[in-house]
Amino acid sequence: MRLIQTGFPAVMLSTDISIPEEPPEFVAVDVPVRIEPPPKHLPQLNLACSLGSEDTVHRVLEGSKRVYKYLRFSIPREHCPEGGYLTLSADMDGTVLWQKCYRVRWKQSMPFLDELS
Repeated sequence: MRLIQTGFPAVMLSTDISIPEEPPEFVAVDVPVRIEPPPKHLPQLNLACSLGSEDTVHRVLEGSKRVYKYLRFSIPREHCPEGGYLTLSADMDGTVLWQKCYRVRWKQSMPFLDELS
């Protein structure tokens, strides 16, 4: 099975509305993907976000129809400083299926990611 990125990541600033008094801000990254060959069963993927020199944040993306369309990463804004580095990855059963490195930049209050080679 292969996980193929099909376009540029959509990057936006979002808030966690579950804490209305002081909602933390997150940088939400949606990476459009497709799975080849299409699996018979929806896979469970492990997503990871390495924040420069910080620890890696892991999240399980349960098998769902959205796995066929995009990977969603939610990163606390304080871990996305101007010029910081992010490594985003997806694996299944310990095999890395997709991984990209980015540099964070901000234009006014909007986050952007520049892909690194």
